[in-house]
Amino acid sequence: MAPQRYGKRLHWGRSRIHSLFAAPWMLQIAASATWPRRAIARPAFTQELAKTSVDLVVVTPAELGFKEASVPLRDIYARSEKFGLNLAPAEVGPELRLQYFDQPVGEFLHVGMKAIATWSGDPVILVVANGGAGLILIDQSARSDIQWPSNAVFLFVRQHATPNIAKAHMPESR
Repeated sequence: MAPQRYGKRLHWGRSRIHSLFAAPWMLQIAASATWPRRAIARPAFTQELAKTSVDLVVVTPAELGFKEASVPLRDIYARSEKFGLNLAPAEVGPELRLQYFDQPVGEFLHVGMKAIATWSGDPVILVVANGGAGLILIDQSARSDIQWPSNAVFLFVRQHATPNIAKAHMPESR
């Protein structure tokens, strides 16, 4: 299967990320949750103030051609780049969570992004999820020693102009 466009283009203007914590569906779980605040509160988490739009792409390591049962994150990122996919800005996670209300139960979208170090120094990426108890945004460790299952679902940003080398090797569309 190939990288595909994920729904519509994600748009945002002046960032509303901090309103994420006041959203009604977040209030029920906010008391027990320090995630993603520990990443979003860091100086490394930046927000674009200008109007922004990105084409989102969903892909698994297996769809990128990995045959192994698990793959290091750095390898997933390197292979996705060969297919013309970029790392997403960190704010894609919170913005998608604010806009994606009909996410299927059981879907976990790992945002392919530069890891953000938490206050304790742990590198994390964000995950937009619906685990059955509601819509959530969580973080997940992005330590270099962690292996990711080849069926894990990642979210990247499509480059506007796909390089010719990537076009020649792009898998068929889903």
